[in-house]
Amino acid sequence: MWETIERGKDTPTDEKWIVDGLRNDSLIWATDGSYDRKKASDLSGVGWIIFCTSTGFRVTGTFWERSPSASSYRAELLGLCALHQFAQALTDFYKVIGWSALLCC
Repeated sequence: MWETIERGKDTPTDEKWIVDGLRNDSLIWATDGSYDRKKASDLSGVGWIIFCTSTGFRVTGTFWERSPSASSYRAELLGLCALHQFAQALTDFYKVIGWSALLCC
């Protein structure tokens, strides 16, 4: 899920701004899935972005999965899963308290 990652202009190279955004509740996490049965019936593609409303920093990424179960629905879920796993890893490593409760609300 980390094949192609691009930072926005002036976005720091480390993840501290994301951790700060988690603590300040200033992040927008978004993802979009893609699937074209006629061109590649076994590929699901995903694009994602993390944007901080306080700083304007952003990071985007794309990845794909080859599977006989490829579908639009699967592509959407892959993106959600990727961002949730990343958020969970950051909250665990940096001991961000209380943020994970927001994932379910």
